[in-house]
Amino acid sequence: MKALYTHTNIIGRLKKAFFEIFSEESRHTKEHLFDMLVSVLCLNGFQSVNYNFEHFIEPVSDNKLKSYYFTLNESKTNLLQWMKNMVRIALSVIPKNLSEHLIILSIDDTMVEKYGEHFENREKLFDHAKHNGSNYLYGHCFVSIMLSIPVSDKGMIRYLSFPVGYRMWTKEETKLAMAANMVTEVMEVIGNKRNVCLCCDSWYPKAEITQLPKKYDNLALISNVRHDTALYELPPAKTGKKGRPKVRGRKLSSDDFEFSSVGDTDYSVGCRQVITNLFGKIPFTPSLPKPQMAIKDFLSVQKLHIR
Repeated sequence: MKALYTHTNIIGRLKKAFFEIFSEESRHTKEHLFDMLVSVLCLNGFQSVNYNFEHFIEPVSDNKLKSYYFTLNESKTNLLQWMKNMVRIALSVIPKNLSEHLIILSIDDTMVEKYGEHFENREKLFDHAKHNGSNYLYGHCFVSIMLSIPVSDKGMIRYLSFPVGYRMWTKEETKLAMAANMVTEVMEVIGNKRNVCLCCDSWYPKAEITQLPKKYDNLALISNVRHDTALYELPPAKTGKKGRPKVRGRKLSSDDFEFSSVGDTDYSVGCRQVITNLFGKIPFTPSLPKPQMAIKDFLSVQKLHIR
């Protein structure tokens, strides 16, 4: 397989970039991990170490199957450092003229079904998408974080996305805590000089996740919310009378929003400042992070959507 790795072809350049991500590992470990990466790319998937070894690695390598199991099981891998290296490499791709544009972080979780009963940390998981026809499946749940950066493309700005971290849920901490920890680690690499937007679905805006915008001044949170999420007007002005002042106004419905159409789509958008229990007593303003020029292509998702 080493004959494939020359610095002048695509796979050679891929190997060089791959080794930068795993710079703290030994060369033996990096070689084995890269062999597995190439097998995933060539086979368009990963069923197991044994499957990828038999169908791709073994015919082109002198290494034994057990050496790959040993690398995955015994090497002192540093997942946190890998993630930080990946973020640094991704940030280095941003052109200097786009350095003030928005960076987007996305968090989500996914389930991988496991049919055998002897997989470590295999749990009975709720499957809202019913991938196997049932509301439940047995398998692993992974929390992931993706980084999207702006690049120039034929005079326009588009975003490239990089999956920079995955963590398997093991019940040692909640998925919310896992996601918040990964965002914290990524924000330490990004720093406080770039505008960052954290995107997630309606399951995540609670607990540790809602505290992140308070922790970082340059981090905004955009998320879906449940259709039954209660929205309230801002607290009315104090009357000067005795008694506890109201902490929120009347409850709102979709009829209380003024809608405008979004381009050629079938979406209608309404935007106003509200109070919601997701953020306690803090008013929620669906406004644009500064500078606004950073996200001209994302105006529609910066507002509170009610259809």
